[in-house]
Amino acid sequence: MKRRLLAPFLLAPFLGAQIRVPLDGEWHRAVEKPGAERAYDRTTTVPSAFETTVGPAFDGVAWYRRTLPLPAERPSRVRVEFTAVATHATVFCNGVEVGQHLGGWTPFRVDVTGALRGEGDNVLEVRVDEKVGHNTQGFLPIVQPHFGGIWQGVALCLDRGPVFDRLDVFLFGDAAGRLEFRVPVFDAVPGATAAEVVLQDGATVLARSKVTLADPGPFAGSLTAPGLELWSPASRRLYTVVLRLADGERELDRIERKVGFRTLAAEGR
Repeated sequence: MKRRLLAPFLLAPFLGAQIRVPLDGEWHRAVEKPGAERAYDRTTTVPSAFETTVGPAFDGVAWYRRTLPLPAERPSRVRVEFTAVATHATVFCNGVEVGQHLGGWTPFRVDVTGALRGEGDNVLEVRVDEKVGHNTQGFLPIVQPHFGGIWQGVALCLDRGPVFDRLDVFLFGDAAGRLEFRVPVFDAVPGATAAEVVLQDGATVLARSKVTLADPGPFAGSLTAPGLELWSPASRRLYTVVLRLADGERELDRIERKVGFRTLAAEGR
């Protein structure tokens, strides 16, 4: 495993301000028992439901643990992103609580920077409570057995400068060809960090908007490209939105999303 994780760190100077390292794979696991010491006596695979190792009848609390594969040269920020954990997750780094999240279907992120040690291993632990009574379960117990655990992927985010908040990007395209956007940025440098939104059809640029960020908050606005083909169930037409962060000529971060333009008239809005 360690050999596979070296490549992202060696390529760091060429990949902009953020390196993303998957934390999927083998984690240690412990079942929480009242009055008993926590014992990481088994290993489990992430992502998966923890019923795969303790049995489908299990309904309770389990813990996950692993060390973080950090480079020798520490980035300015270290975050951990979870795609989905069922159901109530409490995250610790080196024994320090760094965040909680309730909801089995939604992604979340924790910042572990302040809890990291200067030397030695840095340990990530996640307490997962899969309580059946949580209202976030919705219809799930009706259609299949209840489950819990880190059942979707986990990524370590090593940030060396301004980066997009990928979990909170808002994009909406309407029937007039107008794209509305709201894009949060972590650690933007006011007056120095430039953000760009580009609407493309394949390699063809249809519209773009570029701004130098004046404050560390989200940047928002709209751009228009008339005559776009609308999305419908019969014609699922999508266009590409490219988001870029730059510091002068140096690209700091870049993400792409697909967006459909549609009318909401049929929905009475």
